[in-house]
Amino acid sequence: GMALGVFDYLSKPIDTQDLLSVVRRALDQQETILVADADLETLDRVRMAMQQRGLRVRTTMRGERALRLAQDIRPAVVVLDLGLPDLDGYRVIRRLRHDQRTMHVPVVLTGSASLFKEKLGDEGGELLQTLEGVHVVRRPYSVDELIARVQTLATHADA
Repeated sequence: GMALGVFDYLSKPIDTQDLLSVVRRALDQQETILVADADLETLDRVRMAMQQRGLRVRTTMRGERALRLAQDIRPAVVVLDLGLPDLDGYRVIRRLRHDQRTMHVPVVLTGSASLFKEKLGDEGGELLQTLEGVHVVRRPYSVDELIARVQTLATHADA
């Protein structure tokens, strides 16, 4: 069973405490992906696709909430829209990098080329290069491409 991906096993009759212990260990091993996007349709599409692939996902449409969630849950990866309404993605990243709890969490920053230029200016790409662990995925992107990037980063973050 273990070779087929079984996490653990219990013999009957099942002890409630043993079952809870196994469930807690399984939940602790699955890390959360935090997705913050200003567009509800995009947020829903990404959340559903990630959940279908067995990923644990938390979502928000606000930058301040993304910061609080990141500090509370310490996600494996943060997927962050540059164009969040209250606190843009760049400011969120700067605050994540200045917090001991979140400074090493990989970030996938999303947005259109025009939004990157509007928010960060012509030097935006160079500016992002100075921020450790920030990966840019420009729109339009496929959800599969985004998830593949997230899974790669989450795997490398565990190593």
